[in-house]
Order: sequence, then C-alpha cells, then structure tokens
Amino acid sequence: MQQIAAWLNLSETVFFLPVSVPDADYHIRIFTPRAELPFAGHPSVGAAWAAVTHGVTAYKPDGRLRQQCAAGVLPVDVFERHGALLVRLRAPRARPIDTGDTYAEALRGACTGLRVSAQPAALWNNGPNWWLLELADAQAIRQAVPELAAIARLTQASAAVGLAIYAPVHDGDADLAVRAFCPGDGIAEDPVTGSANACIAARLHGE
Repeated sequence: MQQIAAWLNLSETVFFLPVSVPDADYHIRIFTPRAELPFAGHPSVGAAWAAVTHGVTAYKPDGRLRQQCAAGVLPVDVFERHGALLVRLRAPRARPIDTGDTYAEALRGACTGLRVSAQPAALWNNGPNWWLLELADAQAIRQAVPELAAIARLTQASAAVGLAIYAPVHDGDADLAVRAFCPGDGIAEDPVTGSANACIAARLHGE
C-alpha cells in the first residue's frame, strides 16, 4: 500500500480492507507518499461516499455509519439532501501536546520569514500530529514563503505530518485563512486538510 501511495504521489491515498472489528461498517487505511496516517479528514469523507456509492457498505436510513481506521472506529453520517449524497464526519478529539523547549531551535528555523503573531506555535494531535502557528494577519498567510527544508526537519523530529499556519479573516465569507505544509511527507503544500483544520478549531475553542 505504501509503495502504491508513493507511486500515485497524491496528498493521501485510501485503501479499503475487510472489517476486523465487530462494530465497524467499513475499514480504511490512509497513506501519504511516505507514511500511514491514523486519520485524515477529506480522505475519510471521500471514503464514506465511495463506500455507500459503490456498495462496500449499505446505505442506512438513519445515515449513521462507523468507519474503522488507525485512529479507531469513528462515526460518519451519510445522508441525502436534494438528490445529493452528503457526508458529515466527526474528527477524533484534538488535544495539545506539551513539548516544552524540545523543538525550540527547529521551530525558529521553521518560522523563518513568517510574520508570526504573539501566540506561540503548538503541537496538536487528533490522530496525526500537527504544528499550529498563528500569523499576524491574513495577508501574511497569503504572502508566506515557507522554509520547506526547515519545516521538514521540525516535523520529522516531532513525528508531525506538517505545519499549518492560520490567521483571522475580517472580510468575505471565511473566518480564517489557512495553509498547510507537509514537506516531510513529500507534499510541499496540501491545498486543504481536514485534520489540521479540526486541530486549529479545537485550539481556538480552547482559547
């Protein structure tokens, strides 16, 4: 599976396997080009849609399915609305990881050239580990030119999948601007990541 994911060279590749626990409806494993992830948001949404659409599991009237993955058995809601099949997923509970000063030097390198806010970077986990870093404003997010080699050193040293930068947006339809960099997994920038977004939301809620 890892070799196939590396050959495809996508942000994530999902594989379906036989269920191995009694309360799951389907079983997936998720791989980046270089490693397996315990959980990833958009692959899980896509897998739930594919499982129902292609008959891996039956559509249930109440919409509730249970996905087996490396992070455990997670609830997924699949339901129809206006002729479309919609998916709603609950991510694993996010929690901060106390790193002390262990990665201080690596963090300084990873933050080179970024206009950061006063909020310190933090390592969070909701299956995968994510470094979260608030920048000064949304313009700083758009203009960021990350030091990918330094970010790779930080994430590999801390067993993290990547560094997600974010800042509030004060106009338009969005509340946050977010970018995510995963060079240690062979992905310079992931265009969208559900697990990082869920960690950011949990951090902001806790503040």
